[in-house]
Amino acid sequence: MGIWKLSKILPAAIITGAMLTPATSTFAEHGGYHPYVGAFYGSYKARGDAFDDENDFFEVAGGLKFNPYWGVEASYTNFGEIEETFGSAEMDGFGAATFLAVPVSDNTDVYGKLGVFFSTVDVEFAGYSEGFDDEQLFYGLGVDFAVWDPVHIALEYSRYKIGMDIDVNASDIDIDDPDTDVDTIKVGAKYFF
Repeated sequence: MGIWKLSKILPAAIITGAMLTPATSTFAEHGGYHPYVGAFYGSYKARGDAFDDENDFFEVAGGLKFNPYWGVEASYTNFGEIEETFGSAEMDGFGAATFLAVPVSDNTDVYGKLGVFFSTVDVEFAGYSEGFDDEQLFYGLGVDFAVWDPVHIALEYSRYKIGMDIDVNASDIDIDDPDTDVDTIKVGAKYFF
C-alpha cells in the first residue's frame, strides 16, 4: 500500500473509528497511568536525491501514559530495503519520544509527538558498502481511538530525518545530502495494561 493511497483512506478511517468506538475511556474508568504495547504497519516515502521510492514498514512500541494528556514512548522501526538501479539501502532504528494528547471525546484523543530517532542505514551500490548511524529529531501527529477496552487503534503521520553522509554520484543515484526526510503514515493497535 503506497503512502498516498493510505493518505486517501485516512479521513474515512478516522470517521469510521470515531463512530465505532464506545463512549468510555480507559482513563475515565481506571484513572492513573497506564503502560501499553503496540504494533503498527504503514507506508513511507523518502524525499530528496538519494532514494525516492514508496515502501512499507513496520513498528513495535511500548509506552507509558501518565494521565489523559501526557506520556512517553519507545519504539523500534524497520523501514526495510530501498532498491534503486545501482544499489540499495536498508534502514531501521530506535525512537524515544514524548507525546501530548488532547481528548476530543470520551474515546478519542488527538496527539502530537516529539522525539529522537537513532537510525542505522546500510548502503550498497556499485561495489561501495558502508553503514551510517545517526540521531535526529522526529515528530508525529495522530489520532487514538479506544475501540474496546483495553485495545486502542491509532493512525499517525510522522516525519523522520535519516542521515547518510555520502558524497557519491553514480547515474541514477546521487547521495550528497547528509539528511533525507522520510514521511510515514501508519495504522496500528495498542494494548493498555
